[in-house]
Amino acid sequence: MIVEADLISSDPAPMLIYADWLEEQQDHHGAAYLRTELGVRALSPRSEDAWEIVEVLASLAKTLDRTWLAHFTRPSVAGLVYAGINDKDPFTARFLPDGTLNYTQGNASYQNGTWWQVGSLIYWELNRFFVEYVGALIGDHLIGAAENISSMRWEFDLAATSDPTMIEIPGDTNRQIYGPETGRWQKSIAPVMAKPKRRRKKKKPFSSARRAGSAGARAGCRPA
Repeated sequence: MIVEADLISSDPAPMLIYADWLEEQQDHHGAAYLRTELGVRALSPRSEDAWEIVEVLASLAKTLDRTWLAHFTRPSVAGLVYAGINDKDPFTARFLPDGTLNYTQGNASYQNGTWWQVGSLIYWELNRFFVEYVGALIGDHLIGAAENISSMRWEFDLAATSDPTMIEIPGDTNRQIYGPETGRWQKSIAPVMAKPKRRRKKKKPFSSARRAGSAGARAGCRPA
């Protein structure tokens, strides 16, 4: 009998057995998700195809029940801190246990976002979804991409850190929420809740021009 502990263990055998059983039950999306989740867990942060596999996993997760997906969530990132490069800027993400995101972008710190986790996938938003991030835990790294409401997209690569200077929440943290999305949605960070849909422009492939942008755009801030 496969129990939940088997599904989040380092041994891939139980999940592969379960995936085969789902395939027999004609649940092809569920089976594909489990196999892709295992593929992500086996990646190295230096894998050239890391983001492509993460993108496939995120697409599959959208088609599945979040209550079911919660059974495959790896040890939570609650209370952990990841730091690295967000596009071209230094970025530190502090995943607070209550689902709030505190972060430092460049020389400024903010606390105006929320985060949630599904399997290896970590999602977070800034300023009521002015900017949305999705990444995956790959080793001790968190790798993924972000997009703001203007369809500007960029990639990020953060690594877990135990540096006390990065873990401590800055005393000058700005907790004000900016952006045109303020107050438009009632968002629950519970994994069973889906985000309300909104009309968005058709996504375009990454380009150097679209990767570029101000730190304010990446933080979700608008010029006065």
